[in-house]
Amino acid sequence: MADLFANAWVRLAFAATVDHADACLYLELDDAMHRRLYGEARSAFRFGESVYLRIHAWPASMRLTFALSDGVLAVSSGGEETRTETICLAGSARASLNLPAVDDSLTVQRWLGRSLPGALQCAGTLVTAPGVVEDAPVAAVAEVRYRTAWIGRRFVLPWRDASAWTVCLAVRGEVEEGSL
Repeated sequence: MADLFANAWVRLAFAATVDHADACLYLELDDAMHRRLYGEARSAFRFGESVYLRIHAWPASMRLTFALSDGVLAVSSGGEETRTETICLAGSARASLNLPAVDDSLTVQRWLGRSLPGALQCAGTLVTAPGVVEDAPVAAVAEVRYRTAWIGRRFVLPWRDASAWTVCLAVRGEVEEGSL
């Protein structure tokens, strides 16, 4: 039966929720791990294959709970990487990063045009320019570098007697009182 469905694809669905407005929780496929295993970054998988995820949470002390609709979920290696992004502070002295930064790791590589006074500050994905007067109109672009950390999870897609299948992973983050 496995040969009959060897070309079947498994659709993946993810959901991430947090219990605090200032907390951040992001899930992404671990492209680096998939390149090592399958020779390419993947977004589609077959029955019997392993799917690796990176879970970025801020604050780092956030308690995570997982629910998987099918298959087996296991811990895989986590890590940290440096990212470079271009952010735009437009209309206010605030911008957002794509992923939460490790505390105190944000640095401005260069301003693209006008710079802002003082150092940028970061909490999770929120970047602020405290040197700017409250409610002052702002227009500035910066290339920033920061470290982001993740925990790893892996799940195996079980063999099923179907030509297509959907597996859903839900992650809930709970922030401890006083950790923000």
